Amino acid sequence: MPKESIAQVQQEFQPVMEELNLRVKELRDLQGQLETERSTFGEGLAETQASIEGISGEIVKLQEEQRKLSESFNMPRLTTEDADKLDQDKRMKAFLKYTRFAAGAGDPLTDEEKRALYPDGKDVLLSPADGRGAWSAKKPEQARALVENATGKILAPEAFDKSIIRAATEISIMRGLATVRPVGSHTEKYRKLTEFSVGYGQPLELGGSATESNVTPTEHYQYVEDAYGLAWFGVDELEDTDIDLMGFMIDSFGRAKAGTEDQYMINDGAGHGSYQPEKLNNSSTITAVTAAGTTLAFDDLHDLMYGYEDGDSTPINPVYQKSAVFIMHPFSELAVMKLKDDDGQYLWQPSVQAGVPNLIRGHRVYTSTDMPVVAASANAVIYGDIRSTYRILDRRGMTMQRLVELKALSGQVGFLFTFRNTGGIIRSEASRILTMAAG
Repeated sequence: MPKESIAQVQQEFQPVMEELNLRVKELRDLQGQLETERSTFGEGLAETQASIEGISGEIVKLQEEQRKLSESFNMPRLTTEDADKLDQDKRMKAFLKYTRFAAGAGDPLTDEEKRALYPDGKDVLLSPADGRGAWSAKKPEQARALVENATGKILAPEAFDKSIIRAATEISIMRGLATVRPVGSHTEKYRKLTEFSVGYGQPLELGGSATESNVTPTEHYQYVEDAYGLAWFGVDELEDTDIDLMGFMIDSFGRAKAGTEDQYMINDGAGHGSYQPEKLNNSSTITAVTAAGTTLAFDDLHDLMYGYEDGDSTPINPVYQKSAVFIMHPFSELAVMKLKDDDGQYLWQPSVQAGVPNLIRGHRVYTSTDMPVVAASANAVIYGDIRSTYRILDRRGMTMQRLVELKALSGQVGFLFTFRNTGGIIRSEASRILTMAAG
């Protein structure tokens, strides 16, 4: 039973109970009066008996009404979470119907289904036509009017948006390691402050002085970028009710999005100037430790863990080491597995138990084909607290635009999905990069 129905039953139940209690009291009073009349006159007055019969009939009716309301009230009821899920299910069904109507299959959305897509009481953010610039807030009734506009662009339901994020998280390395934050604008400002300094010295009352600190803030910005995905469906596929269209779209687009995010956020992202996220494997921002040679050695990993290259190196803070992990190419992990001592014994024994991750000196190892393989001058391994180092910003909302005419002759309808997010390094001192020696 929806939340509104529960409240309505409670509201109807109270006056029935009050009326029933009043009638029961009147009945008891009349029954007492009847007993007095019998003691005085030998029998009750006809008027009193008639009143008792009338009130008894009213009580029977009230009890029946009470029983019906009790049955309604005692029916299995939805929790707040279940009721919210019911609303999301209605929205997803309307969204599915919209995708099929885009191909000419079925009827257009009813007013009730439009209200499910854009419920009242909440403004909706719609993206600009060019995919850039500021998003505009629309009232629910304005958003519903755009459901079947000329461009066919609508805001995808929140449940679909979250499902995509969940699907991406399951296979994405960066989303599981970095800090992820939803934002409501296309830029995010953050500040860094210089640390305080203290020092020993002569007591102030004897003429000593305190060590001064000029706490200087520096401002930094992250800019949200655009990520697109275009899927083509046959008209027959959209009409076929046996196909789990939503499940397929969520899984397929989620995998593609996760792969692209890892590609750019780990090693390929050139930053806002190229409309891309900033890559984590950026030795111009994160301090690099140079390996002794062009092949991996266990000592190189030790140096990387401590941030050591020579006597002038700045060690990595132990605070970040507690949560630090390794990220490397699968072949790099294989190379570490093959390292042996002088007696031919393997130096590293990776986990052989299912579900237990490989560890190097107690730190988890993540592999990604987006990382460079070990070669001369390659940034081959990342080590650090990635949650402190890197932040992903998810712009709220995802749009879907149908493309009907482009491939109409081939019987296909396109759906263009637009995500807006970015990623960037916000605390470079929390990580180190191992750069192989030049050949």
